[in-house]
Amino acid sequence: LATTGLVGTRTSITVGANGNPIISYQDAGGSDLHVAACSNPTCTSATTSAVDTASNTGGSSSITIGTNGNPVISYYSANGVDLSFAACGNPTCANYPARNR
Repeated sequence: LATTGLVGTRTSITVGANGNPIISYQDAGGSDLHVAACSNPTCTSATTSAVDTASNTGGSSSITIGTNGNPVISYYSANGVDLSFAACGNPTCANYPARNR
């Protein structure tokens, strides 16, 4: 997966219901939580989404697939909240999920 800039720190990976990898990561440039939903098993292309764009968030993410087939992510937020949770509204986590801080 080709990217530019300071991205891809503090990652977590799982396999989606479609058999393709889904990666949660911190965009170190903006310290935001992002998700890359791979379009194929080798992840040569992906749909990327910003899940939480509050500054200093997205650290130590852990991603898995919920019973509905959509990603769920726990992560660290340094905004005085510490543990945060995001439940994606679709399999690629596009158009953003519900988030609990």
